[in-house]
This record gives sequence, C-alpha cells and structure tokens, in this order.
Amino acid sequence: MYTTTTADRQKGLVASSATHRAMRRHVCSKSQFKFMCFSCGEMINRGDKITRCNRATTGMKLRFRGADSQNGLTMGETAFYQGETGKDMWVHIGCNPCYWDEGLDTGHGSTYPALRTIRTEWSWKVENEFEEWCDSTEDDRDEIPHFYLMKGYPEEKFMKDRIIHAVTRFQALWRGFIYKIAYPEALLQAQAEQMYPPEMQKAVDEAIAEALSYRQQTCWEEEQQSSAQAEALSYRQQTCWEEEQESSAQAEALSYRQQTCTSGVRLRKRTATQAEAMFYCHNKSRVGSNTAILFDLGKKNEAIYSCEIMRISGEANGVHVYVRFHHDDESRKYHWRRFQRLELECHNFMMKMGIKLVAFEGKISTHHRHRFTM
Repeated sequence: MYTTTTADRQKGLVASSATHRAMRRHVCSKSQFKFMCFSCGEMINRGDKITRCNRATTGMKLRFRGADSQNGLTMGETAFYQGETGKDMWVHIGCNPCYWDEGLDTGHGSTYPALRTIRTEWSWKVENEFEEWCDSTEDDRDEIPHFYLMKGYPEEKFMKDRIIHAVTRFQALWRGFIYKIAYPEALLQAQAEQMYPPEMQKAVDEAIAEALSYRQQTCWEEEQQSSAQAEALSYRQQTCWEEEQESSAQAEALSYRQQTCTSGVRLRKRTATQAEAMFYCHNKSRVGSNTAILFDLGKKNEAIYSCEIMRISGEANGVHVYVRFHHDDESRKYHWRRFQRLELECHNFMMKMGIKLVAFEGKISTHHRHRFTM
C-alpha cells in the first residue's frame, strides 16, 4: 500500500502496518509455487519456508510502499520499503547463497576474485537474535550451531560448500584421466629400468658402440662399390638421354594425333547424348502411359509401384519426366537418364522374379519372393 501526501493519519497507519507485514514475509514466508533453489540446488515445494535475498536485482524496482511523517506519523510509526523483482531472489530459509565476483580495480586499490556471500533477510534476523542472545558482548561464532538447535531453526547450508565439492569431484576425475594416460608410459619405463639395471647399462652401451663402428666400416665399403656403379650409370643415362631426344619428336606427333581423335570421339558422344535427350523430350506418346519403378531393393519393405507418366518437359540434356504413383498419389520428377535406368532395373527385376510383365495399378511387395529364387 502506498499513501499520498494528502492522506490522513489513519491511512498512514494502515499503510505502515501493511509495510511491516510485507517485510516480515520477506524474512520468512511459505512458498506458493514450486521452483529450484539456486543455492542448494534442491526444489522448493509449495508450503516450504523461504526467505528473500538482498542482491542486485535482475528485474526492475517497484514504487515505494508505506508512509512517513508527511501523513502525520511519528518516527517510530514510519515504515516504508521499495519492492524489487528478478530471478533467483528467493531461497530456503537455511540456505546461504553466494556469487562469483571477478574483482574490481579502482585505481587506488583492487579486490581479488572470489565467491562473495549474498545476505538474506533470514540471515540478518538470525544474526540480530544471536547478538541479543550473547548480550552484544561476545562474538563466538562456534556457538551459532548450538543457537540454531536451541531455537529449532533449520541447519545452515552454504552454496560455497556445494560449489567446492563439485569442483573437487571434477578435479578428481581429471586427475584419474591424466593418470590413466600416463600410467602405461610410466609402466614401460619401470620395466626398462628393471631389464637394464645401472650396473648393466655400461656393458650395453659398449656393445652398441662396437656394433655402430662395424656398421660404419661396412657402409664405407658399400660406398666405394657404389661409386663405380654410379659412373657406369652416368654413361648409361647419357646414352638414354640421346635416345629420348629422338623418341620425343615421335611422341609429340603421336600425342597430337591421339588428341585430335579423342576430341572427335567426345564431340560425337556429346552430339549423340543431346540427340537422344531431344528425342526423349519430343517423344510425347508416352505421356499418359503407365510404367513401374522398384523401391527399397533388398530391404523388408521392397516393392514395385506402378505410376503414370504425367508430363515430359525440358531441352537438350535437361529433360525431366513427371510421374504420379497410383498407390499413394505421390508425384515425383526424374531426370530422363535416371528414369530410363529405373525402368530398366524394374523390368529386369520382374523377369528375374518371374513376375508377368502386365499392366497393373498399385503396389506389389516382393521381399517374400527372394527365398524362392535363391
């Protein structure tokens, strides 16, 4: 409730009492909805006790509620607050939420990144009661669990502990993954050390050095033998180069001849393909006739579907055939070359399966016929 400056004292007292009730509901109230507590990660059911967080709002600020001295109230009777909306504003009454602060550099000093605590209305209430219980002369934080138990309040649950536990589990899984990768290499190294202990390593090194020296001597003798072969090979290469020079002219003439023949063959093939496509395009006699196409060869739903040629259109190699299937009235478009292959495939399949080449309309399932043709 909000009062104007022209409201009398009675309306001011009503608004002040409503403000006190609203503020008490912020400290502890029963939830009317079911949602998740972002602090402990558990669900808040209808009827659970919840409290409001004092944090930067993620929504918007509402108008002030309450009344003050402008309505004739004394200092003790004045009460007002400003409502706020937003996400993650309510938690269980025993939860202590937190948020990640990246730190701030003001130029005069900076704060380090850390998990900062979000104070709740319930925590303020319990802290004030604890100070009154200690008579404001002690600050013994070890007595807080005993104070909660004595008052019957729920045990505190810190969001920071939940985050640390989750990060610790992730680090443990990562260490296990690293250990799983590094263990085989460490095992091989340990086995090598057991196979060649330090006292035997010197003898092994001497044997390796002696074998290496013998290998170098053998390589020098092989190089001497290969040098003579290189000279003979050089003479042979010179002779072959002269022969290649003679044959290169003959190869160029032959290549020119082959290129001319190939171009003629390609031109004839391209011309024949275009002529066939144009003939197929202008062959309008097939429009309205029925044919059949095989689908899903080798699968359980293998079947032959009859169709009607609705239209043939296009030019040159871009001729398309439009068909409509009798079984489900589905229309499809095929390139004329693909349509020829599908018709030929269906025709050969029907002959193989012993199906009579008669006109039909609909669908013929053929998967069960395979066991009779094997």
